[in-house]
Amino acid sequence: MMPRYTGFAVVTVDGKIARNDSHYVDWSSREDKIFLKKKLDASDVIVIGRKTFNTLKSRTKKFSLSRRYIVLTHRVKKTVERNNVLYCNADAVSLDGIIRERKYRRISVLGGAHVYQTMLDRGLLDEFYITVEPIIFGKGISLLSDSVAKHTWKLVSVKHLNRSGTLLLRYNIS
Repeated sequence: MMPRYTGFAVVTVDGKIARNDSHYVDWSSREDKIFLKKKLDASDVIVIGRKTFNTLKSRTKKFSLSRRYIVLTHRVKKTVERNNVLYCNADAVSLDGIIRERKYRRISVLGGAHVYQTMLDRGLLDEFYITVEPIIFGKGISLLSDSVAKHTWKLVSVKHLNRSGTLLLRYNIS
């Protein structure tokens, strides 16, 4: 069975994932948090950016290293494993090779924008869930950078998560 890469992001109506690099996602709805937890619990491994990982560790009271993580960072030459976490320089190693070698099948991908771009540029995203919260930041970090490679995104489903207007969009990517 081939690995399946699934991206997850929560965005504002104006397409922002955060106000800045250290902005913790405490603004998403309860329904989004429940959905994400369920999906992450079903994952074999979570590929995540270093800044997002560090923010998550420092801001989450119940953070646990019981999940497997691959943290994408340029602070290591190739890979370094510490405390059940594999730190990986995606520019220096084959991320898909590592995933296949470890026999991971369900891979969850959490950003920021650079991580999503890296995964898309390498053809390592099969589907993407985007939760749209009915708020506006005005300024902040966009979901994807301007230089992301062109891909075809096909909307598979739209689900209303609550009465406030939170939407869950599911896309297949090719």
